[in-house]
Amino acid sequence: MLAVGILLPLLALTAAAQQVPDASQPPAALATTGTARLEVLEPTIDLGDLLWGTFRIVEFSLTNRGDAPLKIEKVIPGCGCMTVVDFDAEIAPQARGSVRVRLETRRLQVTRDPRTGEPAATTKGCIIKSNHAEPAPAKITTRFTIQPLFTLPPLPLEVKVLPDKPGTMSFDITPVTTPPADLLRVETVHNIGKASLAKLAGGGYRLTLDVPPTSKVGVSPENIRMFVQHPDIQDGAEVACEIALGIVFVDRIQQSAPSLSFRRKETTAHLAAPETPLRKTVTLWTEQPDYEFKLVSAALERAPAGAFSVEVEEVEPGRRYSVHVTVLEVQKGAPVSRGVLVLTTDDKYRAVRKVTVIAQFPK
Repeated sequence: MLAVGILLPLLALTAAAQQVPDASQPPAALATTGTARLEVLEPTIDLGDLLWGTFRIVEFSLTNRGDAPLKIEKVIPGCGCMTVVDFDAEIAPQARGSVRVRLETRRLQVTRDPRTGEPAATTKGCIIKSNHAEPAPAKITTRFTIQPLFTLPPLPLEVKVLPDKPGTMSFDITPVTTPPADLLRVETVHNIGKASLAKLAGGGYRLTLDVPPTSKVGVSPENIRMFVQHPDIQDGAEVACEIALGIVFVDRIQQSAPSLSFRRKETTAHLAAPETPLRKTVTLWTEQPDYEFKLVSAALERAPAGAFSVEVEEVEPGRRYSVHVTVLEVQKGAPVSRGVLVLTTDDKYRAVRKVTVIAQFPK
């Protein structure tokens, strides 16, 4: 009997020891079960018409349809026009929460229908990153149509500038809201030209952009910043909006191509029928009615000797010239030959123009 009395307490101690939790595992890991499931009650909220320059606070309602806490890590805006106001970082199972975002229309341009030119709807949204069971993050979206403060001419706007003549562009701006917006002043962003503003007697404004002459060639982007006031925009505070346009610096002499290329297929065919000339042409011409020029010389540099010939044709005196480059001899052992066609004119702003010449020969 004594042995039995001693054995029973030992068995009880052993069973109690087996029920002690493993200290190497955190209690939360042992208690976590189930999954979180995020449901956005209205994934896309239609805001209708929004006046440019105004803002809206938009609230999205969320529900955790799972049986574990939903933990929202972050909300990522899809564009600079949206900022996150706040959100519920943790939502209990079967409970509701929300995400609030701020939409700033002054960070956007008015979207227009390409067929009608009328303001068109656009969408902007955010991504919700959380521990919900779906593999892809949830999306929330706003849909709206920005209504402009003014009517503008069709975009894009361009002003052309010649090397010896300034470029000028003017257009009218008409307020379309009630009450109307006030256009206070204008300025250029990149300082390529000078913008000025005049108020019209019948209402509205006339904006003028003056660009000085320059010898540069190409297109430079420029923005005109307009400072406006409207009682519905930031309590009547002054805000700025921009119009994008392009300044085209026109070369008085146009060039048909920057390079001439003789492909291997063409030179191979020329070997089979050498009596047919293999020729490429580059043309210089002017579209300016009061301007004439002269092509002084055309020379092919850095090309193999005897490989090409150059011929100048005066198509229209003072207005149009064609320069013909002809393959004289197919270069054996040199799969590719290169040269530079240098065209010299009497234009005082840009006298020299260069054309790359490339010929691929049979291997």
